[in-house]
Amino acid sequence: MMQQRAEHYLELSESPSPSVDFSIEGIQVYIMQILCLVCLGRGARAWMKVGAAIRIVQGLELHMEPFKSHELPTQQDLVRLCVHTLYTMDRFSVCGSNRPMMFSDETLRALRLPSSDEISDEPNAIIRPTPKFSELWISGGRQSQRQAVLHMFTNIVVLLGKCNQYLQTGGVQGDSHFPWHPMSNLSGLVSELGKWKDKVEAEIRPHDLDISQTTSVNRFYLSWFIYHAIFVRLYRQFLPLISGSRISDDLSDPWQQETSRKCVEHAVKMSEMCDQAHAHGYSWPYFTSFCLGTACTVLIHSAYYEYAAAYKAHLENIVEKILDMRRCSHLVDYQCEMLRKMHSLHASMVRNYRSGTLVTTNLHLTQFYKRYPEGEFDQAHIPFSTLGNWMDPGLDGPDDLFAIGALPQRLSSLRGTSYTYFELPDDQPQLSRQMDPSLNFQSTTTSASFLDEGQIYSPSLMSALDGYFEFEAASASQGVPESMQTESDADIGQNLINSVLQQVSEDAYRGLEF
Repeated sequence: MMQQRAEHYLELSESPSPSVDFSIEGIQVYIMQILCLVCLGRGARAWMKVGAAIRIVQGLELHMEPFKSHELPTQQDLVRLCVHTLYTMDRFSVCGSNRPMMFSDETLRALRLPSSDEISDEPNAIIRPTPKFSELWISGGRQSQRQAVLHMFTNIVVLLGKCNQYLQTGGVQGDSHFPWHPMSNLSGLVSELGKWKDKVEAEIRPHDLDISQTTSVNRFYLSWFIYHAIFVRLYRQFLPLISGSRISDDLSDPWQQETSRKCVEHAVKMSEMCDQAHAHGYSWPYFTSFCLGTACTVLIHSAYYEYAAAYKAHLENIVEKILDMRRCSHLVDYQCEMLRKMHSLHASMVRNYRSGTLVTTNLHLTQFYKRYPEGEFDQAHIPFSTLGNWMDPGLDGPDDLFAIGALPQRLSSLRGTSYTYFELPDDQPQLSRQMDPSLNFQSTTTSASFLDEGQIYSPSLMSALDGYFEFEAASASQGVPESMQTESDADIGQNLINSVLQQVSEDAYRGLEF
């Protein structure tokens, strides 16, 4: 059903004309097409559309303020909404790859954030002033919860971009100092993340969240998933193969041990957040699968540390969530393929290491995935590779990820054939019994899937295309004056664009939900 609606909107919006519509409405159509393509699992095309939409914004200089004085406040806010959406898509789409980000933080310093209030149908409605990108860290005082959540989300997306840049330039290898040095780039990033956490916790708590505001709920929990995923991505290259193994000198050992412990903590925290997010109505946007998949890469390691049973339970919990998210986008299958392959390779490496047949652990401090010399992983959020048969029964066995807990039954139901190996039940005690006391976590993990078969969902395309963003219904159907756009080619079919935007508006888009 979701894929059918996405295909329907995509067919309506794609024009046979090769010309490009350089207008705000044209940009909105691109955003909708990106959502459809993500839902349908066409990652490469979605990424190309993101780039095309950003180039139109840059070509029209819509990322520059102040706007023309005669433009209405609601029209200005629509521009900011589109730019903010594309900025976030840009940061999300390059995660896990070396593809360059197209928006520079420096070029957006003067741009104001979109309004967090409901957009009025009145073109002359008063829009309250919003902070600039450069003022996010100093903004505060009296503000609504919607504003606070928008600011926290934008700030963490900015930090996600800095994390992408750090990893793309070599990580530890490209750093100016040793990673444990207070002047290193890594230390600077960790310091900024600490400031973000302190600011957010001082302004808004989960139990104070207005769960009637779906947009705020999604922004709030996605922000925290991103926060933990950033730490995991920065720290996981320091993880030892097995607990207590040494891969560095005496100077760095205490720092590395503490870093490894924190890395596992952040992965566990993502597992524990899942149930709370579901209880508050979180709609599981597509980027969440990247965050959860990142956590799994760490939990695969910790399954061979002390208190392994507890970590395996968290690993099982997150894999269950990722499997449920396959309903939102076919691209989630790439996470399943990558994790299943990694778990098998990791189990083999640990076995060889313990038997003495593995001379070197092949742990690279510059690139996490290089520790698996036999593995070729497409860890990108938007993958370009060809998807293999990750459900292949030939992969069943004791080294398989899906041999854990209740995952054999889950995989059997997905592929329609029985799983050929089952882990002994004694290896899976209750999550709360053997948890590492140094982590001090209270588990909220349940064995039930967060997407119950009988649950009723909104029929709108929003549920299917929750992978990134959605724009306000009022914004989507709002007219844009000629001053806001350049001349459009007559062949592009303005009637077609208006028709598509009208259908989207009538189909209950409720605004910037990821």
